[in-house]
Amino acid sequence: MNELEFTYLFESAIKRKGFRTKVPGLMAMVHGHETPFPVHDISAGGLCMKDADGLFALDSTVVLDLSLLGKPLLRDMNAKVSRHQSELAGLYFVELTQRQEERLDKLVLEVQKHAISKSKTNGLSIDGNEKT
Repeated sequence: MNELEFTYLFESAIKRKGFRTKVPGLMAMVHGHETPFPVHDISAGGLCMKDADGLFALDSTVVLDLSLLGKPLLRDMNAKVSRHQSELAGLYFVELTQRQEERLDKLVLEVQKHAISKSKTNGLSIDGNEKT
């Protein structure tokens, strides 16, 4: 019987892990801040949100709640700031509960399914090109 060997090499050039999607109306309420931050995109591993004032330092940890069109979705999610680019801050989730992970996975999956369905009805392939 042969042993299966697996090696994962981390490449710093990899910017994002996981499928990221835009969810119109998704907002992040960072604990300790009064104003919600619009979420640019989200994945099961993290999110990118508007941070025009550069309020969040690299490597800092925040606790945030997510809401969609004013309705609470997820609460008390821990996230760490991994990057700043222009007016956006990239964060990755840390120490999520199983329930938080499941709800986040469901959110991303539902948006993916909607995008696929929409692309089929608009005559576009998944990569946005016309079907031939």
